[in-house]
Amino acid sequence: AAGVGEVAGALGVPLYCIRAVLDLADESLAIDFNAARQPDGRISMVRVVAGALSRPALLVPELAILAKRSRLAARRLGDFIADCEF
Repeated sequence: AAGVGEVAGALGVPLYCIRAVLDLADESLAIDFNAARQPDGRISMVRVVAGALSRPALLVPELAILAKRSRLAARRLGDFIADCEF
């Protein structure tokens, strides 16, 4: 968002950045999402699942929690955007 903000500012275009956070401030995730990053910066779901299967008792439940939080965040973001007035 910072990079986009710089360009928007240079162009005189307003920028709104809305974020949803899936992990708690005092929470440390065991899943290494950086190891699942592809050269283009996207996350490979195949690598995430393969990593989770390396320690399934710990990582599969963590993925399930993140999936649940992702659905909740998507709903809340959708509700927020639907109610926004710019």
